[in-house]
Amino acid sequence: MPEFTEELKGEITEIVKKTRELSEKYGSESTQVKAYEEKTDAKLKEFDEKNDKIVKDLSDSKEKNEELIERVKHLELIGVNGGGSAISAEQKSSNVIEVTNAMLKGKTAWMEFVESDGGEQKAASMIGDMAKSDYSDFSKDATEAVNMLKRYGQKADPAILRSDISELGLILCPPEFSAQLNKNIIERAPLRGMVNVKSIGGKSFEEPLRTSIPEAEWEGELEEGGTSGSVYVGAEWNPARLTRTLALSRDVIQSAAFNLVDELISDYGIATAVAEGKAFFNGNGVKKYLGWSVDPNVPELDTAANTLAFDDLINLSGELKDGYNPIYTFSRKTLTFLRKLKDLNGRYIWNIDGNGTAGAPVQINGFNYSSAFIEYDAPSVNDGFPVLFADMKLFYQIVDRANTIIIRDEVTKKKQAMIEYTLMKWTSGMAKIPEAGVRLKKIS
Repeated sequence: MPEFTEELKGEITEIVKKTRELSEKYGSESTQVKAYEEKTDAKLKEFDEKNDKIVKDLSDSKEKNEELIERVKHLELIGVNGGGSAISAEQKSSNVIEVTNAMLKGKTAWMEFVESDGGEQKAASMIGDMAKSDYSDFSKDATEAVNMLKRYGQKADPAILRSDISELGLILCPPEFSAQLNKNIIERAPLRGMVNVKSIGGKSFEEPLRTSIPEAEWEGELEEGGTSGSVYVGAEWNPARLTRTLALSRDVIQSAAFNLVDELISDYGIATAVAEGKAFFNGNGVKKYLGWSVDPNVPELDTAANTLAFDDLINLSGELKDGYNPIYTFSRKTLTFLRKLKDLNGRYIWNIDGNGTAGAPVQINGFNYSSAFIEYDAPSVNDGFPVLFADMKLFYQIVDRANTIIIRDEVTKKKQAMIEYTLMKWTSGMAKIPEAGVRLKKIS
């Protein structure tokens, strides 16, 4: 039963109940009871009128469908002796649309079209073209019209249950829904597993760095020695806030096949990792990390020419002091570029691993590497930075102020039945010991 009818039934039930209560209290002939009886009569009349309209609408719809099916049958009879015509695809499509429009306008309009000059011939030709064509030469609108006519023609035989028409069987064949949520890969650098990460409880964090030591001098007998000392500088991390508010309706939370809240929180974690990876490379240090490619304190080496070569990677290894434990980091695009480099005889330079086994090498110039830093410049970018060679634990430090905070707000948008989840994370990052890394710049 339609929703508004159920609503009216509820109202009438309440009125009848109230009428009974008033009758018991004031008597069946009281003014109060008479007033409620009149209200009941008005509601019953409204109830009947709306139900009559529903019945009439359903009857009209059924009658229109039956009439259209009859016109489809008539069209098929017209086409018994008709054949495909030697006309252009454009004209075929035009005939289909013209014939279909006439059928949809009603029985009178259809008969007027058939009896008009050339109308019956167009209908017969259309049936022939439909029988001989795969519709590939019809326009999109004409193809849809043909499919509509075919469906109504099939409806003329209700004895056949089928799965492509709703009322003849499709409604009995619900789709199967997968319990597995498929996800596109979101690339992000494995930053936190490679650099130093520190958690603090205060607003900021400061750490000293010794940059030089006293100089020891050789002195002769009775000569006075010089004076010198170690030099220290301080580095300060001020965690900034990464935040995002996610809004969900109660309906989707209650009806979804998955735990959407957990999924969105997981996606937020991935999003922060993506943001951190980008800032690690080129963040300006304002409310975000200070990236190694823009930090003026990080040493820099230019490529030997306006391209990237294995010699450049070897040159990088000579720039760091002994005692650091560096690796090469770059993007998969740079890895692809390096693996395609060839010697003068056309042989791939990088074609064996450290043990002499053919295949992907495990090291470059005796050092490990990671090609997971997708944010770095590609090797084709002039004046870009495609490679960082660094002792990652000593080179860069991330400071987190607190764990991720999740605020659940079901009050602000309660009238819309919406719940908001606000996620916040405070973090900061910059080079801890700049000399523990060296960046390669591809000169133009």
